[in-house]
Amino acid sequence: MRNIIISKIFSILVVSFLVFLGLVIVNLHKIEIFAQTQQASLSGWAWSGNIGWISFNSGENANIKYSVSVDSNGLLSGYGWSENIGWITFNKDDLENRCSQPPCCPKPPCEARLDLSNNQLNGWARAYRAIEPEGQTLGGWTGWIKLSDTNYNYKVVLGDSVNKWAWGGGGDSFNSAVIGWIDFSKVLLQGQQPSHSVEVSCNCSPSSCSGSSGEVVINYSVEDPNNNANWEFLIDGSVANSGTGPVNNQSYTSNDNVGHHTATITASNKSSTCPFEITSSSSSSRPYADFECNLRRINDQTNNTWQSCDQINPFNYQWIYMRDKSSGNITKRSWAITAYSGNNCSGAEIEKWTFANGSACPPDGSGIQGIQCSDPDYPYQGYNNNSDNATQTIVMSLNGWFKLSLRVSGPNGSDTKEYCLQGRLSGNPQPLEPPW
Repeated sequence: MRNIIISKIFSILVVSFLVFLGLVIVNLHKIEIFAQTQQASLSGWAWSGNIGWISFNSGENANIKYSVSVDSNGLLSGYGWSENIGWITFNKDDLENRCSQPPCCPKPPCEARLDLSNNQLNGWARAYRAIEPEGQTLGGWTGWIKLSDTNYNYKVVLGDSVNKWAWGGGGDSFNSAVIGWIDFSKVLLQGQQPSHSVEVSCNCSPSSCSGSSGEVVINYSVEDPNNNANWEFLIDGSVANSGTGPVNNQSYTSNDNVGHHTATITASNKSSTCPFEITSSSSSSRPYADFECNLRRINDQTNNTWQSCDQINPFNYQWIYMRDKSSGNITKRSWAITAYSGNNCSGAEIEKWTFANGSACPPDGSGIQGIQCSDPDYPYQGYNNNSDNATQTIVMSLNGWFKLSLRVSGPNGSDTKEYCLQGRLSGNPQPLEPPW
């Protein structure tokens, strides 16, 4: 009797365990199916020097919600937003079928896809304005954005601070660049952590890394995605400058003794070295032209961020401050602003506006149409030709390409520094109604 009872209890335990195991297997299967059908989304912003920021996710509190999603197979869908060209589509149907003769993209497959093994984006995206012009004349622009290209050796790997470039030109052609190069280093997959890679670099001007005291300039940079790397710039092993976070093209003008020297930039166990030579200690060194820019909105006196002029993105009615950073024996400085008929400061010179040494700003309206000289009576503005920090300020309302230049000269020669910029009329800061 006792054995029969034990046997029944054992049978009940076995059955209960099998039932429990079955429920676990079923639930695990459900969890697996659920995981396979869930979508992740992209977050962050990409940057184009031509059209500005591109947003990939509106966030939950936005009035108009949008996002770019990734399914379990890596296929992208949805829309990003640029305040200057509008919606950018990653939908396969838009990329493949929204044209008169599908497939539409320059090279199939006409889709945007994430390689889940290495986080590399492949395929295409497209500016929706090229699909629905809404009466606008686009001049042949097709709006395609290529996410990777082995022939030209560029690609986007999410979270990578090096492999971060997409091309927004005319399909495979580099002769049409409404959008141009797009930096995806600030775009991440949901839950992904940004790359911790820190990169350093330096270079000389002149390229021979040889010249008189005050003539050789060392430019150094620190690429720091997390904004927390401690760096040092050293001359012959002694610290000449230091800081934390990214540095873009910082300059060091050598006034060292005659002889061979070594410049080193180091951060997070990375270093880059630039040997250079000072051939003469002559005080009458060759002039070296250099200047930097500060972009402010009108009546904004608070922005004191000076940077390389090719890093600014001027929009309608902003002040462009230009600060002289030239070195050497300089007796004359001349600023020039030149407007061009073609892209990237090509084609004919439409107008040229110069400020010769010792001259004041010409009156408003006497120079390039769309660019006005700043009010010389307004504080924080003015023009001082021979100061080490001489500044010139313009108000930009030009929709097109123009060049800023500074030419310096002295007893031992002359030098010119130029930056080519594109002025744009400001877009709508809020997304328009979505196309779907």
